[in-house]
Amino acid sequence: MKNNAFFYYMVMGVGLFVILVAAYLLNNREKPAVQSPVQSHSVPPQGVPHVTRDELYNLLSAGKYSFIEFGGRTCIPCQKMQPILAQLDDMIGSTVNIYNVYLEDDPSLARDFRVNLIPTQIIFDNEGNEISRRVGYWEKSSLIDELRKLGIM
Repeated sequence: MKNNAFFYYMVMGVGLFVILVAAYLLNNREKPAVQSPVQSHSVPPQGVPHVTRDELYNLLSAGKYSFIEFGGRTCIPCQKMQPILAQLDDMIGSTVNIYNVYLEDDPSLARDFRVNLIPTQIIFDNEGNEISRRVGYWEKSSLIDELRKLGIM
């Protein structure tokens, strides 16, 4: 009887040990690299280029009107704005700087420009002063109306 109990506990102990080793190996195996769905390039497909902090401040002091969209690479409304911004760039890009700022690259810019939600579009005059702001998706017709109202188009 004692031998049977000893044998039983040995089998149970070995079984538990095997389960723990298998769980450890499964959790610590090398996981395959997951390819990001976001492409890493400066110009989104059908969009306008993005700028860094230093480039942004240089643009705002360049003596030219600027339309800056503060957003993110994975933000759906930001992605939906890209074709509109590209069309706008084709229309008035020679007189107005049109760029994206990706806040995941430099989150402190959100604080500097008081951006709480994305996308936020800010229009700056030729002296770098904010003259208009909008949060969210901006229809092309509304955007053009705003630029006309400001005398940019």
